[in-house]
Amino acid sequence: FLADAETGRILRLITRTAVDPHLESLQFVNSAGAWSPDGRLFVFGAVARGRPVLTVIDIESGRTTREIRFPDLGEIFNPTWSPDGRRIAFSAIADGVTDLYFYDLDEAETVRLTDDAFAALQPAWSPDGRRIAFVTDRFTGNLEDLHFGEYRLAMLELETGRVREIVAFDRGKHINPQWSADGRTLYFVSDSSGISDIYRLNPDDGSLSQVTRLRSGASGISKLSPALSVAAGADRLAYSVYRDGGYRIFVSDDPRVLAGASPVELPGPDPAALPPLERRSIDYLVLLGDPRRGLTEPKDFERTRYRPRLGLDYVAQPNISVGTSSFGAFMGGGTALLWSDMVGDHNVVTLFQVESSSGNILNDTAVLGAYENRRGRWNWGGLAGQVPFVTGSLRRTTEIVDGEPAGVEEIRRFWQINREVSGRTSYPFSRAQRVEFTGGYRNISFAAETQRSVFSLQTGRLIQSQRIQLPSPDSLHLGTAGAALVYDTSVFGGTGPVIGRRYRFELSQVAGDLNYQSAMLDYRHYVMPFRPVTLAGRMLHLGRYGADSEDGRLQDLFLGFTSLVRGYRPGSFRAAECVAPDTAPGACPVFDRLLGSRALVGNVELRVPLLGVLGVLGGTGFPPVETALFYDAGVAWTSAESPTFAGGDRRPVSSHGVAFRVNLMGFAVAQFSAVHPNDRPLQGWHLEFALTPGF
Repeated sequence: FLADAETGRILRLITRTAVDPHLESLQFVNSAGAWSPDGRLFVFGAVARGRPVLTVIDIESGRTTREIRFPDLGEIFNPTWSPDGRRIAFSAIADGVTDLYFYDLDEAETVRLTDDAFAALQPAWSPDGRRIAFVTDRFTGNLEDLHFGEYRLAMLELETGRVREIVAFDRGKHINPQWSADGRTLYFVSDSSGISDIYRLNPDDGSLSQVTRLRSGASGISKLSPALSVAAGADRLAYSVYRDGGYRIFVSDDPRVLAGASPVELPGPDPAALPPLERRSIDYLVLLGDPRRGLTEPKDFERTRYRPRLGLDYVAQPNISVGTSSFGAFMGGGTALLWSDMVGDHNVVTLFQVESSSGNILNDTAVLGAYENRRGRWNWGGLAGQVPFVTGSLRRTTEIVDGEPAGVEEIRRFWQINREVSGRTSYPFSRAQRVEFTGGYRNISFAAETQRSVFSLQTGRLIQSQRIQLPSPDSLHLGTAGAALVYDTSVFGGTGPVIGRRYRFELSQVAGDLNYQSAMLDYRHYVMPFRPVTLAGRMLHLGRYGADSEDGRLQDLFLGFTSLVRGYRPGSFRAAECVAPDTAPGACPVFDRLLGSRALVGNVELRVPLLGVLGVLGGTGFPPVETALFYDAGVAWTSAESPTFAGGDRRPVSSHGVAFRVNLMGFAVAQFSAVHPNDRPLQGWHLEFALTPGF
C-alpha cells in the first residue's frame, strides 16, 4: 500500500497479488522493498512460478515495468537500490547459504558480492555508492563447532571487496541497517538491553546514540524482520511497534529524536529473560558459553534408514442417519479416515458409507481407498472402490386380490454401481498451477427390483409382500484416460473464497463397451471491489461427446442441484407443473429441460460477510456468517436438441435470490437460500437448504 506519512491515510493499493492479472503468480516473501533514487519505481523480491524474481513497479500507474528472473538462485530478500539507479543489491539463497548480489540493470548482469557459509542479510547501499552495510554472523559464529552467534553489522567496500565489522554493542542482535540522508551515520535495531530499540551509529568513529526507548520494542513479525526505514532525501524515520494486539507504524522527523541520546543500560536482569531469573545450573551456563562441551563426535551418530509407517492423522466426522420417506424406512452411516507417514510422503484415504433402505447391503455400500506418493516433484497415486447411485419411483394402484379390493404399492429401485481402479500423476509448475494425468479401468453394473406390497382396503392389513428382481442392462467395461490443467490462487474465507481465481480444464477419453469423450471447463474469479464485499463469478461446462455419449445406460447431467442452479431441485416439482399442451404421457417439459448430455452454467454472487474475522461485525469470537445476492443460469442440451444460443430449441433456466451461509464449527457450511426460479410459472419464492460452501 502507499500511505501518506503526514496523515497516515492509505492513498492507494500499489500491488494486489493473486487478483491483479499482472501479479497473480507472485507470492511475497518476508522482505522489505526499496524505492528508486528518483522515487518513481519500487522493487521487491518475490516468487513467480516457483522461481525467484525482482519485480519493479511504476508507482504512478501501479504497473509492473520489469520482472527479472534468477533461475540459479533461491529466494530473494531485501533489495536496495544504488544511488545512481543502475544497480540493485539484494540478499539471496544459493546452494543453501545466503550471500549478497547485485544486478546491473543496464548490462543485465548479476554479480556475486560475498561467497562464504556465513549469513549476509538486509543490505543497505550508502548514499555515496561506495559501501553496502549488511547483517551477518561471521564475527560471532564458528562453523567448526556449529556455533552460530548473534547477528552483527558489517560494511562491504565495493571497490576492494573487503568486509569489516561495525562495532556497536558486545551482546544482542544488530539488524536492519539504514543510512541517514547525509550518509554519515547508520540507524539500526538492537536488543542489547533486552528490548529491541533503534540506535544511531557513526561507522567511522564508533560514536553511538539511542533513538527510541520502547516498552514493547521496534519489531516485525519475526526476530529478523525489518522494522525500520529511513527516508533517502530527508531526515525522517519510520518504524513498526507491536501494540494493542497489532502492528503500528510511527514516523518521526524531530531532529532531537533522530539525534538520539546516550544509550541507557537497564538496571537488573535482562527484561526479556524468562523466570527463573537467578539460574544456578553451572553446567547450563557453561554449555551456553562453550557449545563444544555438549557436542557428540560425528563418528558416534547412529544412522538408521527411514522406513515410512502409516499412522492415523484424521477421522472425518462419523455420521449415522435414520429416517423414513415414501420409499420406506432407512438407516445408514459412514466415515472417512486419513493416514500418512511422519514426513507426509505417503498418504492414504479410506472412505466407507452404507445405507439399508433396500435391504441390499452390497448394492447400497460405497467404499473407496486412495493412495498418494509425494516424495518427488511428480506426485502419483491410485484409487479403487465402488460408489452406487440409486434412483427410484413409487406407484400406487388398486387391484382385486383374493376376490376383494386391495391397495397395491410398488417401489421400484434402479442401481448404477460404478467400480473403478485408476492411477493418477501430477506435476506442479508452481504453488498455483499443475498438470494432471489419469488412467484406469471402470466397471458400471446395473440392478433393478420392485418391492410389491398389497394392503386390504377394509382393514389396512398387509396381505402380501414380495421383492421381484427386474431385468437390467448388461455391465459396461470401460478404459479411461484423461488430462487436466488446474490453477488455484483463491483465498478461502469462512464460508467460501473471497479473492483470487481458480480453474480446471479437463479432457478425457472413454473406450470399451462405450466410446465417448468428456470435457470439463470450470473457471471461477473472485474480486473484492471494497472490503469486505466479494464479487464472485463462475462459468462451468460439462459435456459428453462422441458416438455413445447419450447411451441410455449413462445418467443424464442435471442442472437442478443446489450447487449449480438453485430453485430447481427434483423434490420441489409438482405434478401440476408438468401439465402443458401437447405434453406426451409421462413427460414433464419444465423438468426435462434440466436434463441432457451437455450443460453450461453461470453464477454470479455479491457476498457480504456479516460475522467472523472478515465480517462487518468482525472478531474471532463469532462463527463466520455471510449473506449473498445471487443470480444463477444454466442450459442443458443433447446432440439432437441444441440450446437457443446455437439455433436450437433448448431454452436456459435461471433464478435469483438471497443466500445465507454459516460455518458450522468447521464441520460444514450450511446454506439457506430464499430463491425465485424464473422459469417455473407455478413456483414462486421458496426456501432451500444445503450443506455446501460458496462456489
